[in-house]
Amino acid sequence: MENIRIEGQIYNIIYSNANGFKIMTVNSEGKIYTVKGLLPMVNVGDYIDITGKYVEHKEYGMQIEVITYEKVTPKGEVQILEYLSSGVLKGVRRKNSTKDSRSISEKMH
Repeated sequence: MENIRIEGQIYNIIYSNANGFKIMTVNSEGKIYTVKGLLPMVNVGDYIDITGKYVEHKEYGMQIEVITYEKVTPKGEVQILEYLSSGVLKGVRRKNSTKDSRSISEKMH
């Protein structure tokens, strides 16, 4: 099977062990993917760029098995707002994220 590349936000970590192996869901352009592999330095809310291959788990269905990954910076006001309101930063929620995301987005462009 061909490699697939997706970029998206980590939506949920379904399973994680001490070695850094994770099974998680990633939202990429409104589509939810199940991703698995060694991803020790990622958390819910992070944006990542993944290269992997589709594998079929007999119980859980199609998943992307990670070959390589990289954490990426959120782009644009919408992604910055989602990142800030994801709970990654303590005390920052959607209400005060809206103003902050506009300010950050303007400074990036």
